[in-house]
Amino acid sequence: MSPCRMYVTQYARNGDATTELPAHLPRRWELCIQTQRRTTNGSKSRGTTFKITGAFGGPWGYKCEVNREYANDRAWAGSVYVGTVEDADVPRIDQLLRTVALKNGYPSWHSHDWVWAGLLLLRESNYRLELPATFHAMQAKMQAVRDEKWQVGSDSD
Repeated sequence: MSPCRMYVTQYARNGDATTELPAHLPRRWELCIQTQRRTTNGSKSRGTTFKITGAFGGPWGYKCEVNREYANDRAWAGSVYVGTVEDADVPRIDQLLRTVALKNGYPSWHSHDWVWAGLLLLRESNYRLELPATFHAMQAKMQAVRDEKWQVGSDSD
């Protein structure tokens, strides 16, 4: 078993974080377990990502992507570290996240709500995560990452 860092990652909704207007909120959130870190020889950060797909108000779907270059996407706008999990736990984490309810028909519900519910479920399932005390505190951490104006393709750690 090998420890892997877990992040909440965010992406510009317009597909390009470098051209996104500062007031264009909210950014799309995903969970990512980093399985390969960016190196000086040019390899990119890779990981398993967990996200919901759809649009405000639904219908929503769940998607897990394995071995994704998550920080090489032009829409990528930074990540916040939330803990460490074992690589062998990825299938179990996928199973758990598939059980997080999708709230179709609620225009104000979106990826931030799903990610927060997923993090709480993982913590309740005995994964040692370093979460802020509240959903609003998590939003503030993600906003701080946004305000740092991440360079597209660079890594958060």
